[in-house]
Amino acid sequence: MPNFVDPIRIGKAEEIHYAIKNVKLAVTGSDGVRRVSESLEYPAPLESPLQLVEDDNLKIILTIRDLKNEKVFHQPHQAFLTLTNEKTNAQAVLILQVRDNGKARLELDMKSAPRELIMASADYTLDLIIGTFSSNHPIKYTIGTAHIKVLKKPSLPPPIKYGPLPEIHHIFKESERLAPIWLTYSFVIIVLTPWIFLIGT
Repeated sequence: MPNFVDPIRIGKAEEIHYAIKNVKLAVTGSDGVRRVSESLEYPAPLESPLQLVEDDNLKIILTIRDLKNEKVFHQPHQAFLTLTNEKTNAQAVLILQVRDNGKARLELDMKSAPRELIMASADYTLDLIIGTFSSNHPIKYTIGTAHIKVLKKPSLPPPIKYGPLPEIHHIFKESERLAPIWLTYSFVIIVLTPWIFLIGT
């Protein structure tokens, strides 16, 4: 299990591969009006919890720096945000989209949010995880907390019922009727007659 880097207690022996810069968060309502706009510098968290409702849209933009190679940016193998329910510890994981220049973004549209986030109102801890397989010390940046308020529970699909199905009645095609025997013999005679004359001559 990886040892997450504590942003407050980074020792000289810790092998840090990435750095996080210029974190920006924005919450936009269904009316298109931006209700929240925050700028953070790692490792500082949000001063107050985010408030999210069913129609909100959360965007997170940040820059990831490769400390091992300033000229060529190597994509992190792990880049995602976890939302952990503070009561049940249930988690929802959102993938961070990282470009080749280190610019990264994430968008959470509450209309299409994971089901575990919209089943009931709850408080969540937001942790940003950045890491790579070549380092045993991925960054765990606790951005802050968010309160998701659910006004109405999503409709669940009807349960699948198992039981006997209606009987299927097959209708088979009727067999073709054969020609009369006398017609068959007549045709045979007509076909063989020329051969009889040829053989006789």
